[in-house]
Amino acid sequence: MCGFAGIISNKNILKDRLLIISKKILYRGPDHQGFYTNNHNNQHIGLVHNRLSILDTSSNGNQPMLSKNKKIILAFNGEIYNFKYLKSEFLSEHDFETNSDTEVIIKLYEKFGIDFYKHLRGMFSFSLIDLSTSKLYLIRDRLGVKPLYFYESASEFRFGSELKTVTENDKFNINKSSVANFIQFGYIPSSKTIFEGVYKLKPGHLLTLDLNTRKFKIKQYWNLNDYVSNNTFKHDQLDQLKDIKEAVLLRCVSDVPISVFQSGGYDSSLVSSILKNSSINFTCFNIGFDSKKYDESKHAKNILEYLNKDLKTKKFQFSDTKNILKVMNDLYDEPFADPSSLPTLMLSKFTAQTHKVALSADGGDELFGGYDKHVWTLKIYKISKTLFKWPLVFLINVLVGLNDLFRFNNFFNIRNLRVRLLKIKSCLIASDPIKILEIISKYVPDFELKKIMSSHVDNYSFLNYKPINGDSLQKILCVDLQTHLPDQILYKVDRCTMRYSLEAREPLVDQDLIKKYINLNSNSKIFKKISKYPIRKLVWSFIPKNIVDKPKQGFSIPLKDLLFKDFKPIAEDLLSEKNLSHGIFKTKNILKLKKDFYDGNDINERQLWHLLVFQMWYNKWKVNIKI
Repeated sequence: MCGFAGIISNKNILKDRLLIISKKILYRGPDHQGFYTNNHNNQHIGLVHNRLSILDTSSNGNQPMLSKNKKIILAFNGEIYNFKYLKSEFLSEHDFETNSDTEVIIKLYEKFGIDFYKHLRGMFSFSLIDLSTSKLYLIRDRLGVKPLYFYESASEFRFGSELKTVTENDKFNINKSSVANFIQFGYIPSSKTIFEGVYKLKPGHLLTLDLNTRKFKIKQYWNLNDYVSNNTFKHDQLDQLKDIKEAVLLRCVSDVPISVFQSGGYDSSLVSSILKNSSINFTCFNIGFDSKKYDESKHAKNILEYLNKDLKTKKFQFSDTKNILKVMNDLYDEPFADPSSLPTLMLSKFTAQTHKVALSADGGDELFGGYDKHVWTLKIYKISKTLFKWPLVFLINVLVGLNDLFRFNNFFNIRNLRVRLLKIKSCLIASDPIKILEIISKYVPDFELKKIMSSHVDNYSFLNYKPINGDSLQKILCVDLQTHLPDQILYKVDRCTMRYSLEAREPLVDQDLIKKYINLNSNSKIFKKISKYPIRKLVWSFIPKNIVDKPKQGFSIPLKDLLFKDFKPIAEDLLSEKNLSHGIFKTKNILKLKKDFYDGNDINERQLWHLLVFQMWYNKWKVNIKI
């Protein structure tokens, strides 16, 4: 696990410049800083790599790594879990100078050309330069576990592991549609970033740059939609356990100790159970809360006691939220508003005190239908196909009108009632499961966004990710795996863990698992109204049902309480008329929204939170923003 950056320029690239870029992401790989510079056909090449030593911790594995003929230069971030198999299967006649997966990548490229990526099983983003063909290749893994950014100016092409590596000290226009996407979802979807002209390379994509002309092309080399089939298969517990066990054990390839993020949920409990029954040595880490509503530490401890394993727990202190909020704002290069970033940062810091590798069990909900939004999408879609939807639409219109007059949401203590009702109405009219999922996924619906943004912006649509084949559940899970998973969940985990030089590995975000189990029969995934049933059943084979069963909890914080207390002075300042003078939002409406929220009116706290996060980001980055 590492971080890298590179520049292709018609001007000389000084090592001092690369050193400045390297320091910006030193936390991604503090074990070694490597540099490469060269002048190739009047194009100057500069590469920097920060290494976190996991495999072959000797200096032999340092990067950028060069081939023996020095024509191939590789800067790589991630892990290739099947690298030992690839060595024995395809490269047995080769001599190796290291025990690293990096050298395997170079030799695979020499053997197969750029198509070598077809053989990789792992998480990765890398830049590979071939001087003999004057090509630069940027490749990002299939599901988007590892990030990769790029930017082209008149004189340069830049790329790197984080946005800050490609922006340097230049000034950029804010992408207004990215702001709108952020306000609605809490993240900015690929391939956009917050800045115009700066992009994320999408998961499963390959960028090829001609070093002589600095022209590039992008192609998609892996598309989950291609694997969605109408011919689904039924649940086989033994086969599924075998598949998941293989994915988990593959991610235990390491020359340093392994840890597990143990939340107490089904996914992390399954990972811990597999490791325990495979005699793998590991340590479990957890963040606890004083509030029973958010605390899972006692439940996680009970599970691990049954597995005869200890749990290391640290209490999340809400008195520390301002400090953690500052770390969060420094870490993300573009606005990102997932509140679970705060405890994830604390968990990562706690784990990194003793470990370099942590298994994180993300992806199970997206693959097996574990979110409430999946269940609600299916329910609403079923109703939307009947004539009964029109009386419901009429009833919703009446209820919204009555609520506007009498505010009975306060009487019944129904949070955010008006917006919830209008979202349900939009879903019923949409009559498409993907559109319904999109509406449910938006914390700020379209009719509320118009009150916030000062100018019209193009809509971002989940329909662009809709597969041709599959039933309703297959389709919405496929879309979630291509949007919410890489752009929110994996983005968060990568930034939070790497901030403390910790490598997070995701067993359930395995390309072979996902392309197979996207076609598991939907009635097996949500069985008799029980979501994520296959995972539950597997866990019950290790741990008694009465120990592991509990209502689903998100890994989050009491955001509304924090906005009313610890974060209120920050909100009052940053959401003031003075600090909203940039003109991106309708200032009067934002001031009213803030007043209504603090007056106790029915305002969704995520609206205020997203605006506050944007303002914090803007204050930090305004020196790089064209006004």
